[in-house]
Amino acid sequence: MPTKLLKRLLLILFFSTTPIFPQEGFVTGQLIDKKNGEPIVFATIRVKGKAIGVISNLDGSFRIPERFKDFGSVLEISSMGYVTKDILLYDLSKYKTNSIRLVPAVVLLDEVVVEGVQKVRKRAPGDKTLSAIKIVDKAINSIPLNYPTLPFTTVGYYRDFQRSNNKYINLNEALFEVWDQGFSASDYETTKIRILENKRNLDFPIDSVSARPYDYISKSKTIPGAYLDSYGGNEFTILRIHDALRNNSMDSFDYVNVLKTDFLKNHTFKKEDEVLLNNEKLYKISFKKYMGLVQVKGNLFISQQNFAIYKMEYTINNRYREKLRYSRRYYKNRPKVSLFSVVVGYAPVDGFMYPNFHSMKNTFRVQEPPKFIVEQVQYSWGKKNFIISFNNHINEKDALKKSNYKVYYNGKKLNIHKIVHIEDQVLLYPKPKIANTVFKEIYEAQKNCKKGAEVLNIKIEDLRDINGN
Repeated sequence: MPTKLLKRLLLILFFSTTPIFPQEGFVTGQLIDKKNGEPIVFATIRVKGKAIGVISNLDGSFRIPERFKDFGSVLEISSMGYVTKDILLYDLSKYKTNSIRLVPAVVLLDEVVVEGVQKVRKRAPGDKTLSAIKIVDKAINSIPLNYPTLPFTTVGYYRDFQRSNNKYINLNEALFEVWDQGFSASDYETTKIRILENKRNLDFPIDSVSARPYDYISKSKTIPGAYLDSYGGNEFTILRIHDALRNNSMDSFDYVNVLKTDFLKNHTFKKEDEVLLNNEKLYKISFKKYMGLVQVKGNLFISQQNFAIYKMEYTINNRYREKLRYSRRYYKNRPKVSLFSVVVGYAPVDGFMYPNFHSMKNTFRVQEPPKFIVEQVQYSWGKKNFIISFNNHINEKDALKKSNYKVYYNGKKLNIHKIVHIEDQVLLYPKPKIANTVFKEIYEAQKNCKKGAEVLNIKIEDLRDINGN
């Protein structure tokens, strides 16, 4: 059965606004790195001093409802590694996409002079003892202090879509309210969701085969080289399970597993250059893991003040061997494939870290129903042949190739003497020497109600129809 590889993206942006789907005016913009021109993703664009705003998309774009003007006149734009920028909402045009450039932040190092010999960096007290793994350990142990343990509610925008052959399909959008019982409670078992708005974007094609749940029993939809529970086909639940910070006490996903107990021992860590967010210095800790064909890489962005985790990036790549079908089957090394990538962001509000954005991308394989199939297999005792009927006209060259057919009778292979091709049918003639005996015994087997498969087995491969299927 033919298969195809697709990519899926799930995205949730948390904010506190009213529904987005009613028709209203919007101001659009795109955030760009002033130095290299790259789009800036997951930046926060909010009314200054208010808990109301939006998050930039994967291409750096954003849309702001015009009614934001009712809450304030200044927009504050912040993103990790960039200088926070304030702009007047009234300066933005509603007739075009506003291009806004952010300046990369530079971490300035304090310096001291040592007897006129050289300049060295001044270190914070205890900084020498804080290795990368120690910082991550402190951050994990500080989760109960930095994240809300009491119930809270958030409003979020959700979007999921798939990409096949560089075309977007199955785009869904929703606006919902989440009632979270706090980090001390199980997210999967206790969190409640209320859908405020929901729509399937009909401007994009709908593929029902790709939209079905993961199924590792029939292999109809799988991730190559990995396993993912379908959770009843609920994509939003799958996305939330992959927030390892929120689900730090349960098995979230490989190879984070249980963040509290497994994350440190499953990875190696390295301290990178510091980054700035709203003038606050953050540790950037990279981590990796290699296990056979699996390659894991990621980053943690951690506060230097209270060890709160602002952002977690986690990517799993896999170099897998896939069976390719040509005139003959053989194994061939395939290039590196990104199995999935998770990015989770949190932001401080009143002393605690609350969800800000969550993105998950993964590759999956679906088995497509074959377009060219066998519809019927019959035999003729009088003409001493097998009649195989297909659902379309057969490619002449393939139809007459004897090696494409293997006929077994009582476990023994029958040699094909002649092949006749008639549009959507193939007639197979065994050698005359054995034909009389074979067809007589097949007839007797059917007469005695024996299953045909116990007597006769016909295998067909490398056959195409006139359309190449």
